[in-house]
Amino acid sequence: MHIETVTKTRGVKTFGVRTFGAAFALALIGTLVVGIAGPDPSHAASRKRLECPPPSELWFADPEKAEAQARTCDARAKRAEKKKSRRKHDTAGAGAAGAGAAAAAAGAASAASARAAEPAERKPFTEAEQAAATVPGIPDARFWADSTAAYEKVLGHAGKSWLALSAGGEDSAFGAGLMTGLSQSGKRPDYAVVTGVSSGALLAPFVFLGSHYDEALRENITEINAAEVFEDRRTATSLLDTWPLRKFIARRITPDLLKEIAREYARGRRLIVITTNIDAARPVAWNMGAIAAAGTDASLKLFRDILAASSAIPGLFPPVTIETEANGRRIQEMHVDGGLAATIYVAPDSMLLATSTDRLPMSELTVVVNGKLRSEFSLTDSSLIGVLGRSLSIGVKRSSSSIVALAAAAARKSGTTFNLAAVDQKFDEASTGLFDQKYMSKLFAVGLAQGKSATPFETTVPERSASRDSAPAATAPTEAPQAEAPRANPPQTTDETPDAAAPAPERPASEQTRAVQ
Repeated sequence: MHIETVTKTRGVKTFGVRTFGAAFALALIGTLVVGIAGPDPSHAASRKRLECPPPSELWFADPEKAEAQARTCDARAKRAEKKKSRRKHDTAGAGAAGAGAAAAAAGAASAASARAAEPAERKPFTEAEQAAATVPGIPDARFWADSTAAYEKVLGHAGKSWLALSAGGEDSAFGAGLMTGLSQSGKRPDYAVVTGVSSGALLAPFVFLGSHYDEALRENITEINAAEVFEDRRTATSLLDTWPLRKFIARRITPDLLKEIAREYARGRRLIVITTNIDAARPVAWNMGAIAAAGTDASLKLFRDILAASSAIPGLFPPVTIETEANGRRIQEMHVDGGLAATIYVAPDSMLLATSTDRLPMSELTVVVNGKLRSEFSLTDSSLIGVLGRSLSIGVKRSSSSIVALAAAAARKSGTTFNLAAVDQKFDEASTGLFDQKYMSKLFAVGLAQGKSATPFETTVPERSASRDSAPAATAPTEAPQAEAPRANPPQTTDETPDAAAPAPERPASEQTRAVQ
């Protein structure tokens, strides 16, 4: 994540942020920025949505009906504005009456906003019910992403060539370009397993289906803009409303697309998307092929819900409620951005540790980092937001780099070929705001050229440059601080899957660590 500029996007002051998958970082920044600046009260769309709430859920259930409803809403809002304009003209000179009408209108808008902000009541459920919960009709729809036993059960024999797509927001244009370049050069394999997190999850279905979806992949990532992702309308659980993103997903994730994914699933290939279950405080791996194979309206909605949830930045974007069943009782789980748990998914953390005796199941692993691996020098603005944003940016990039390093080491130990692609540190194009199309098109071109090149991947994690490793002049300490010894035998997490049938217990790891996202 790199803070570039402060811009106005659809009436809300936001930051031009490079990495959109850092959920907690953007949530904190969004809270501060919108909390300080607030939504622009003059924004027409905000007034319209107060009168006609966006049909967020309807976009997944029935996109055509939702679009018709939206047109009706907009027409009604325009008529209301014309009436208001005529009333203002007719009452010109009646200052007191006009002031009273304005106050009444403001009061009505405030009341409508308050009603919209009331959170929906959640029926409580227990940890035991969460452990037993399954998706109705699709018992193999998911597993705990941090469970080694569940991972080996689902993916232990899934195939030899794997692709992991990282979070990255608008920087995911790099990954889309890279895949297209590999197609054009004839070097793109038919990946047996594709995993995606956050914005990487939005790429994953199209990458999974192969090169004949390259054009759709390019359009999806380079032609989207901020207005197609969010609206500056607060909800009960977020500062922004993502009904435009739900609409975007619903139009692109079609029944025919799911049929193709189901066919590949039947061949033994696997498409995995990561969300974070914030009730359980654990990452969930969704078996998207199994969901597609169900072939029902409910499975289509679930597929779309999962993609929305994987990029639902907590606090900034609303969480996604997914209904499951435990012991005959329906419960509503709350899922948010998969990047909250990990920006890249290769395997459970315990399998990536140097002390682990587990082997990675694939013979070739390709990791695509949609962004740069390291933070660079940047003169930090001496404001609260500047310091906070820069600090979080450093933390997120360090965490992503750590995951890549652990994956590379685990691959080496397992005899797995390791391939890595990330945005070149020399790329210096600046984004002018969230989802800047010019910026994304240039980054797509960078990925395209790299994919078509003779050496599109690194086989090791790049080292820092010598100039960066040199000590700061005059202030360098004479001795490096001693590293703290790792703690022995930390508490272990339970290994039950979200499905009713729990796998065999996982053997304990001697050390458990987790990158802070």
